[in-house]
Amino acid sequence: MNRTRLLTVFLFSAFFSALISDSHSCLAEQIVDLRSDGRITPLAIDASDPLLSWKLEGSRKGLSQTAYQIQAATTTEKLAEADLWDSGWVNESKSHAIAYEGKNPAAKQRVYWRVRIKNDAGDVLSWSEPSWFDAGLLSDRDWQKASWISCTRKQQTEYGPAEVMGDWIAAANKSQKNDEITYTFSFTLPDKHVVYAGAWWNHVDQGTTELVINGTKGLSGPEGPPTVHFKDFSFQLKTKNEISIAVSDAEPSTPICFGMQVVFADGTEQTIGTSANWQVQVGDSAMPAKVICEYGKSPLGEAKISPRAPLAATWYKKDFQVSKEVAAAKLYVCGLGYHEPYLNGTKVGDHVLDPGQTDYEHFAHYQVFDIKDQLKKGANTLAVLLGDGWYNNNRMFSHARFRYGNPGLRAYADVRYADGTHDHIVSGNNWHWKESGLTESSVFRGDYIDYRKWHDEWEKPGTPNGWKPVRKVKPLSPKLVAQDFPPIRIVREIEPVKIWQIGETTWGVDLGENISGWIGLQFDEPSGNVIRLRVSELLDQDETHLDNVPRSFWNCHAAPQHHRIIADGKPHDWRPYFSYHGFRFAEISGLSKAPTAGQIKGLVVHTDTPVIATFESSDPLLDRIFAMGIQTHLNNMHSILEDCPHREKCLWGGDAHSSWATGMYTLDSGSFYRQQARLFYTPPMDPLGIPGRIAVGKRSTNKTLDFTWSVSPLFTAWHHYQMSGDLATAKDHYQEMIDFLRYFEGESPDLLPTICRYGDHAPPIGIERTPADPKLIASMNFFAAANRFAEFAEVLGKEKDAVWSRDLAERIRKSIIKTYFDDEEKTFGNGTHDSLALTFGIPDPADQSAVAASLAKIYQDNGKKFDGGFMSYNIYPELTKHGHLDLALDMLRNPDYPGIAQSICDYDATTIFERFRNDSRRSQLNQSLDHHAMNHPTAWLLNDIAGIRSHPSHPGMQRLLLTPHIPKDLDHASGTLRTSYGLVKSEWSQQDGQVTWQIQIPPGSTAEVRLPKGTKDLRMEGQQPPANAQSFEIESGNHQLQWQKPYPNESLAE
Repeated sequence: MNRTRLLTVFLFSAFFSALISDSHSCLAEQIVDLRSDGRITPLAIDASDPLLSWKLEGSRKGLSQTAYQIQAATTTEKLAEADLWDSGWVNESKSHAIAYEGKNPAAKQRVYWRVRIKNDAGDVLSWSEPSWFDAGLLSDRDWQKASWISCTRKQQTEYGPAEVMGDWIAAANKSQKNDEITYTFSFTLPDKHVVYAGAWWNHVDQGTTELVINGTKGLSGPEGPPTVHFKDFSFQLKTKNEISIAVSDAEPSTPICFGMQVVFADGTEQTIGTSANWQVQVGDSAMPAKVICEYGKSPLGEAKISPRAPLAATWYKKDFQVSKEVAAAKLYVCGLGYHEPYLNGTKVGDHVLDPGQTDYEHFAHYQVFDIKDQLKKGANTLAVLLGDGWYNNNRMFSHARFRYGNPGLRAYADVRYADGTHDHIVSGNNWHWKESGLTESSVFRGDYIDYRKWHDEWEKPGTPNGWKPVRKVKPLSPKLVAQDFPPIRIVREIEPVKIWQIGETTWGVDLGENISGWIGLQFDEPSGNVIRLRVSELLDQDETHLDNVPRSFWNCHAAPQHHRIIADGKPHDWRPYFSYHGFRFAEISGLSKAPTAGQIKGLVVHTDTPVIATFESSDPLLDRIFAMGIQTHLNNMHSILEDCPHREKCLWGGDAHSSWATGMYTLDSGSFYRQQARLFYTPPMDPLGIPGRIAVGKRSTNKTLDFTWSVSPLFTAWHHYQMSGDLATAKDHYQEMIDFLRYFEGESPDLLPTICRYGDHAPPIGIERTPADPKLIASMNFFAAANRFAEFAEVLGKEKDAVWSRDLAERIRKSIIKTYFDDEEKTFGNGTHDSLALTFGIPDPADQSAVAASLAKIYQDNGKKFDGGFMSYNIYPELTKHGHLDLALDMLRNPDYPGIAQSICDYDATTIFERFRNDSRRSQLNQSLDHHAMNHPTAWLLNDIAGIRSHPSHPGMQRLLLTPHIPKDLDHASGTLRTSYGLVKSEWSQQDGQVTWQIQIPPGSTAEVRLPKGTKDLRMEGQQPPANAQSFEIESGNHQLQWQKPYPNESLAE
């Protein structure tokens, strides 16, 4: 072959190979992960303009989108003609949060959609596989006349149990109305472990009673007079015990009745009750008690413990026929408080603790399930188990005013046949109800189940004896909306790390980690055996028995975390239905034989929000702290971001915005946080229409202002926008936001809010520092709120509001500087103040470095001890940003009190504490051990050590900011984050002064890279480094950077 022909063949082959390579590259590029409103094929969207998203997949460096086209149709066959919407080509690089602009779908209508894009090379990629979303029930008439229904039973009074209560007693001598009468009794118990000590005493209609056993009050709480006179005193009992019951402001000679059932770990019991052996003190006179009558006998009868007895969870059922081939079937259901639907004896879906908590007087959520595969030809039975949940919660802090009313249900099943006809099965008068064996279910207290009363009549057609027609009731909530955030599920099962015997019939369980959720128990016990199960976050000093403190954990304001199971002689695989707890340890009593492996398991239960971030380094302590922060956050997600999963279970404002970075950077939580802001802006709010300190429910603090807590929904909406680009919350609640700012603009002439209480809530005890000033912290947050609202106003095109808000922010800033800034020391007084000032940009630019130096000096001088509370979430980031990386890392790793590292060393902590205390072990454990408000180091490790964060100038995570900070004593660190565009990865290592950094940027994204100061000899694999090696842009794809540290033994930071 001559040379000319050889060259021609070579060039042709090279061209053909390149053509094939480019073709394969284009073929490998595809559109995946289509989502509607952040979800994959959701069954109900109420919004008319849901946000659509997709990802671009491919390995070519620089791959990006330059334009998109969306088509939507009523069927997949009509996508080409796009009978609902054709966007045409839209020149846009964004592939996340694109609003649907097609024809509004009818209720229940399925909208199919697909997308194609043009890439950066000008190629048009193939259409994506079709996705879809279903419209929800858009108006009340779409429920096809489904009624709200409830059972026909009436609310009953709760009385003390006859087998436990003592006699009715009173003072032998007559007393005056204003006299305080105190009944006392001393008793001795055997030296055995107590597993249960339920005490009941009568409710006085006029006046009050206060029970005290061994110095512990029977009922206490900040929310007014209690209405449930019950408490478990098992942790307060000793060998020798003292009881006193003080009656005040009652009618003369008011009788009392008391009973306590004490159960020991060996299965034996002892009953303590009122009798003639009690003593009475009336004023200065002491005398024996006088027995009026036996309990239950005339003239006094039974003792009223509460005006509202717990209601057994109730089965509701409807039988119906399916006569033809089913094309599709969906169930829409809202059961208030909690519900679980079943079809033909099998649970529908995998949700638990439905629906998510809301202010029911304004709206409630309904759930939607695809039930086609559970239907059968012929007779079918739809059943719903309905418990109290949050709607009929009269066990919270012992106060009945937290309840909304008796539970009720609305349900609608739409069965569409292959011939196009429909059957509508709706809740109404033709449904029936019957009590279940779940005799009590309380979100706080637990589940009481009597399997002797459990039945399976709800599984199959027919209404045997005992089933009664339901009654229609007024709507339990005026508006039903589809739940648009993830449901609560059982997300993990874990095996105990240890099971040990405490007594003849009692065993202890250690799950090895602090969880939110349940114990699952398999048992086969004789009929009538009572199994008691209680849980706690801690063991006693000897690590043998559960420990408890009055304010927290399993006994919360007279609502003990306690389950009771009565066996029926058959095997059961038990788990709770309508309650949940926070715990690591459990105590199970009443078992006739030792539990074997596999009978006991921990069930982790929380909002099913996927984890989207990882962190790994050469320091196992840092890795553990990162994992602890995520677990703590997840443990506190049960449709709301509660403060703790065992005690109050409330959505506190300050807690919510102090932990935002961990919640949003490590979890796919956009829709969840959108819901949190929505709840704060839902009445009941302060009478002025301003959010209170707590969202959701009927606590008085829902209507009580505290600036730093009440600003939470504005901050949450802003952070959500920064992370997702979603402006829906800002649009929906724009007026509430501006009203909030205008109110506080006029509240104080110097623009420094006076309505502030919490400030830097829960700093460590015993660490000296200048006390945090709630007013200063509120003022700094006011400044930030004005600036963040201005950004919303600018993006939404409301320029006049933006100018006003920017001006407000500057006036607040000047007032803060004038009032609080120490110009000589260059500080605002303590580390919390200085870190917030730097975060929000309050100091004059010329003073920024000096304030940062003052911040660092505080912690150098105090022995590198973290001294902050909830509002100190940016101490580590600000130290890092201003060149004090090693100090921040030393503080986090410090094994001495106080801090997360110390909690690991001293308490084997697996979640993050509410507060650090050193006055006693008991005082430390009197705090919540599972509190997300203090989990900010988790985000710091991802953002600043791994170096991954959203770019502040480009909301939505399409543009990233990559800036690793490299401590001198970490060999390597890596982090990943799954954004709306794909996987981001940052992995660096260092050896002998050389740093190697691997970066992965997903298609459609770019990143600004900021390298540490002093970087030398930068090399980039496959390309020339930029002239400015300190800060430059990189495109999507994989990148490797290497450089030499100027000082090999020093850290590298900004």
